Amino acid sequence: MILQEEGSKSTAPTEDEDEHGTTARGNAASVLGHGRPRPDPQQCVRTRDELIAEVASQKAEVHRQTETKKQQDAIIKDLLRRLDRANASQDELQATIEKQNEELQEQKSTFEQRIAAVHQNTTALMEKTAKDLEDRLAKAKTENVELITKIHVQKVAAAEDRRKAAEEEEVLTKVAELEKKEAQKKIVESKLTTLGTEKENEIDTLGKDLDHAILLVKTLALTDEAMTEEQQALKIIQDQPEQEVEPQQSSLASPGRPPTANPS
Repeated sequence: MILQEEGSKSTAPTEDEDEHGTTARGNAASVLGHGRPRPDPQQCVRTRDELIAEVASQKAEVHRQTETKKQQDAIIKDLLRRLDRANASQDELQATIEKQNEELQEQKSTFEQRIAAVHQNTTALMEKTAKDLEDRLAKAKTENVELITKIHVQKVAAAEDRRKAAEEEEVLTKVAELEKKEAQKKIVESKLTTLGTEKENEIDTLGKDLDHAILLVKTLALTDEAMTEEQQALKIIQDQPEQEVEPQQSSLASPGRPPTANPS
């Protein structure tokens, strides 16, 4: 701000300066050859503006750094508060840990005592279990020997049963075959009986037919004989004289024999 006021003051021409900003003493010095050469007014103005801008930039940088420092201070204070809280929490945590360690030590001691008791009980139980297992093993061996003997006896009995069953099956098979043959025999006998009956019926029929034929032959023979006798009688009658015909007819018509019919 001060630099800006000084710069604004220096920009206005004084009584000793001309319109180009050059004093008379400066001109005189430059004319006399004493001092530096006369600077360019435009360059002076540019240098002054640059200085003003640089000062403003520095002030802004200082302001930014100040704000940054404030923020950093606030952050540091917050971190310190957090650190204090963390320290307090750590102390509480340390106390809690120590208390838990004490409890764990007590629990460890209790567990060690329990483990010792369990180990002692387990050892006794294992010894007892081992003895029981040995007794059971011996008993199982004895039972296995007895069981093997029983199984062997059962196998022998089963083999004998299978042999008997096979023999029985063979006998049953033979009986079935015999029954089958007997049934076939009965069927054959029945067929033979039926056939014999049929043959007997046929023979009876043939015998009856034969008897009928014989009777017919006999009848025919008798008929032929009667016809022959009648022919002979007729011949005799024809050969005899007429007066002898009546007595001959009367003899032919005797009561012991009926007159023979004419076969024609």
